[in-house]
Amino acid sequence: MKAMTRKQLAIRADVTTKTLANWIRPYYDQLRAMGMRPYQILPPKVVEWLARQYGIDIEE
Repeated sequence: MKAMTRKQLAIRADVTTKTLANWIRPYYDQLRAMGMRPYQILPPKVVEWLARQYGIDIEE
């Protein structure tokens, strides 16, 4: 698993960054506890969690 930008993850999920932000919003506190910070690259742990939660294929 590797870190990704929000835009990279949104592309993999085939959604806009705004939609990704809406997906993140209900879990914001939980994801912050995993290391997510505003305006920074998403840590691998957060990428993995979001991929599992929303069925995003992040393998290249």
